[in-house]
Amino acid sequence: KPVIIATQLLESMIINPRPTRAEVTDIANAVIQKADCIMLSAETTKGHYPIRCVQAMNRIATRVESKSDTNIPYYGIKTRNIKEALTLTACINAEKLDAKAIIVFSKTGKLLSLVAKQRPDQNIFVFTDNEKIRKRMVIFRGVTPFKIEFKKNFESMVTNAVKMLKKYKFLSKGDRVVVISDVKPLRKVDILEIREVWENL
Repeated sequence: KPVIIATQLLESMIINPRPTRAEVTDIANAVIQKADCIMLSAETTKGHYPIRCVQAMNRIATRVESKSDTNIPYYGIKTRNIKEALTLTACINAEKLDAKAIIVFSKTGKLLSLVAKQRPDQNIFVFTDNEKIRKRMVIFRGVTPFKIEFKKNFESMVTNAVKMLKKYKFLSKGDRVVVISDVKPLRKVDILEIREVWENL
């Protein structure tokens, strides 16, 4: 289940322009423990410095994420859930191959939740054909969701997704990506692929 850490993260900044050291530590610990979301409430609704609060939280989270090494020890993890095993394998491959991203195709968001559960260091880009599901998937850690038209030709769908990510500068030529999908109308089995991004992909 996605976890949001909220309430009083930057409480002192309701009236002060700078956070306390304790507040900075709380936010840093939330990021280190890989919570899905950290949230402000009173700080931005009735506080005197709403913009500074957002900037401070972003600065702390970005710096901690760039410095901390919090890889999960995958080895020894056992599961009887086939989809969970598949997503675990995707995350291991992404880490070992130094992939730039994990691309997920999902109608319901369930496959995406299993990928996000592993807390990979790679960016996760999820594609769905349902706008309501796309909005729900924003909450998961490290996830950027997109709405895309699912096609019967899986190769064409992957190409369109990669082109979109290249357009927004998330990927570039030579990057490796791990692709995972459970969209049944396309194929009758779940898919896990490793690809390199070139001019036509």
